Amino acid sequence: MYRSWLWLVLLSILGACKPAGPTSFPDEDKVVAAQKKWCAGLESVAGDNWLHQDDCEAAYPTGSAAFVAQMAECYPEQVAGLGDDAPDSAAILSLCSDQILVAADPGKVSRTAVVTARCARMQRCEQISAEECLAAFETLNGMQRATFTSMYNLRAQAQIAQCLDELECRDDEDQARAECYREPFDARVWLPLSLAADPTLAPRPSD
Repeated sequence: MYRSWLWLVLLSILGACKPAGPTSFPDEDKVVAAQKKWCAGLESVAGDNWLHQDDCEAAYPTGSAAFVAQMAECYPEQVAGLGDDAPDSAAILSLCSDQILVAADPGKVSRTAVVTARCARMQRCEQISAEECLAAFETLNGMQRATFTSMYNLRAQAQIAQCLDELECRDDEDQARAECYREPFDARVWLPLSLAADPTLAPRPSD
């Protein structure tokens, strides 16, 4: 009984001594600048009806600075081009994401924290060696590699890596890994509401 209690105390101490993740990341200034550009793009869509400037500029997306900046150009262009036929924001974001990522060249990202965590998880949960995992990752095209890594800023990549490290192994590991990306993917850019639900972002009728 005493030994069991002592073991629990030891585990608690070890958990408390686990190094905390970084509180800041070197790309934060660039992400903040890209977010301001994104807010300006949304304002150009809403015009005088824009009510969310402060909330928008205070938000910190999970997308990388490059991704958010390109979305800031694509999103208003798509809304303007589609006019009254513009779908909701999710559809436009998906269209723009595809356009941005299809030309992506993230370079060497196989040693990033998120890829390291993916491969460590595959070794732990699926008995796939880290070497085999990294070799397979290198065969992916630029769009696929960016979707797993450089589409996200460094803070988001660290959060994804932590999730991959901490999430218990599952029978469906593809679904488990996807779970770690779900929230960061949904927050890659900031929006108050969908175009359909938020009249301040709906395309304005032409005079």
